[in-house]
Amino acid sequence: MSIFAFHKSIVGRAAAICFVVVAGAMYLSVVTLRVADTARFIDRRYADMRTTIQAAIDPRFQNKADEISRVAERLVVIDAIKGGALFDASGHLQETFGEPTETSFQSIVQTGRSIFKQSSTDRVEFYYSPETTGTPFHILVRVATGEITDLEALRDGRTLILVAIAGGAAATAMALIFIFFVAWPLRRIARTMQKTLADPASADLGAPLHTSDTEVGQIALAVERLRSSLAEIWRTKVMVADAILEHSPFPILQMSADGSPMFANPAANEIFARDVVNTFGTAPLVVRDIESGDKTNIKVYLDDHRDAAHLVEIPTQKKSRFALLGSLIVGAETRTPTTVAMASDVSAIHLARLKAEADLQQSVKQVHNAARREFELKLMLESCISLLGNGKAPEVHIDITAFAREWVQSAQDVDLIGTVQSSDEAPQVAGAREDLRAVVRLAILATYARLGTTPVDLIVDIKGISFETVGLVVTARPSAAGNTERSVADANLALAALRAASKRIGAQLGEVVSTEEATTLRMTLRGAAERMSTGMKAGGGGARAS
Repeated sequence: MSIFAFHKSIVGRAAAICFVVVAGAMYLSVVTLRVADTARFIDRRYADMRTTIQAAIDPRFQNKADEISRVAERLVVIDAIKGGALFDASGHLQETFGEPTETSFQSIVQTGRSIFKQSSTDRVEFYYSPETTGTPFHILVRVATGEITDLEALRDGRTLILVAIAGGAAATAMALIFIFFVAWPLRRIARTMQKTLADPASADLGAPLHTSDTEVGQIALAVERLRSSLAEIWRTKVMVADAILEHSPFPILQMSADGSPMFANPAANEIFARDVVNTFGTAPLVVRDIESGDKTNIKVYLDDHRDAAHLVEIPTQKKSRFALLGSLIVGAETRTPTTVAMASDVSAIHLARLKAEADLQQSVKQVHNAARREFELKLMLESCISLLGNGKAPEVHIDITAFAREWVQSAQDVDLIGTVQSSDEAPQVAGAREDLRAVVRLAILATYARLGTTPVDLIVDIKGISFETVGLVVTARPSAAGNTERSVADANLALAALRAASKRIGAQLGEVVSTEEATTLRMTLRGAAERMSTGMKAGGGGARAS
C-alpha cells in the first residue's frame, strides 16, 4: 500500500496527463477532418447543383421565368432540391418553389457569398448569379444535407469510443512505465536519503543503491557519492561546528529559504522561551521592531533589515525579551540559501533605558506644569494690579490687535493655547494705552479661565461695528489635541478686573456665555469717532466766526 500511496501523486498525474493529451489530440484530429469533409461535401454539392440547373434549363427558354420555375418545381418533385426562389436582375422576387428560403436578396448582395448555412443543420442554400447559370435571373436553391449530417452523428459516436480506448491504453502504458522504471527506484532512493538526512554520521552505512546507465541509475550513483562525502564532512567539520554553536552564549538560529528553523542553540531556545525547531509548526517566530513598532515573522523581518543589527522585542508567554538581532545569508548564490540569525539579549539594558526615559518624561511634564501654573498665577497677579487702576493717562487711538497677539504668544510658550484664529481687521480704539492693553488681555484671560481646561483653541475677533464702536469677541474651546488639564486661573477675579478696566475707558462688557463646547465673551469699545468729531466741530466754529 505504501508503494501505491507513493505513486498516487506521480503516476496518477502522469497517466491523467497522457490520457488527456492523447485523447485531445485524436479528438481534434477527427474534428478537423470532419469539418474539412463537410466543407468539401458542400462545395461539391454546390458545383453538382449548378451543373444540374444548367442541364435542366432549356437554352431556348432560359430567358423566361415561368420556364425556369417549372424546371425548379420538377427538381423539387424528384427531391433533387428542397425549395428555392427566383429574383430578377433588380432583386425583385419573381417565383418561389418548394420550401421557403431563409436567405434574403439583401443578404446576398451585402455578404457576396454563394453558400448560406441555415438554422436547420440539414439544410443549406446555394446562390447562383446570372453569370453562373447563363440566365438573366438570380437563383437561390435550398438543398438537403442530411447524408453528411448522418455521417457526422455516426462519427461522433465512433470518435468518442476511439478516443477513450486510445487514451486509456496510453495512460496505462505510461503508468506501468513510471511504476517499474521510475517510481520504485526513486522510492528506494528517497528512503535512503531520508535515513541519511536523519543520521548524517552514518551516511555511508547500509546496502548501496542499484546504479545503471539510465537517468534514474545516474541519480542513484550521485546519491551514493553524496552519502560518502556527507559522512566525511560530518565527521571532520560539522561535529566541531556543532560543539561551538551549542556552547555559544549568544542565541544563534539557522533557517531555510522558506523560514523554517533548521537549528537553534540552547541560548536561542532560552530567549524565545521554547524549543524553536520542534514547536515552529504550532506557532511561528514573531518579533516586533522597537523603532517602527511593526510586528512580523522573523524571517520576513531579517530579509527587510539586512543592513545592521536592530533592536527588537521577542514576545513570549511569560514576558517579553529584548535583543539586538542581525543576520547573514550563507550560500546566497545557490538555490537553497540559508539565513543565520544572531542575537544579543539586552533586556536589562533596554528596560533600564525605558525607565530612564519615563522618568525624564515625568520630569519634563512636571517642569511644564510648573511653568503653566507660574504663568497663570502671573496673570492672576496682573488682574489684581488692574483692579487697583493705572492712574490718569492721556487717551490715544491705537490698534489693539497687537495686545491680543502679545498675550497669545506668551500663552503658547507654556502650551496654554493650541490653535488661534483672529480677524484681519485693525480698527482704531480710543482710550488710555495701558487700560486698552489690560482690557484685551483680561478679556482673553476671563474667557480662558471660564472654560476651566487647558490647552484651548482660541478665536479672537476684533471688528469695527460702526465708526464710533469696535466689537471684541473672544471664544475658547477645548483643544482638539486632547490631553486637557484643569486650569488654576480664577475666572471671577479676571472678570472683576475686566469690569474695572472697562469702566476706565468707557467700554461696555456684554454677555459671557458658557456651554459644554465653548465659552464666548462679547464687549464693545469706543472707536476713533471722537477725534474726527472734535476736528469737525473746530472747523465749523471757525467758519461761523469769520
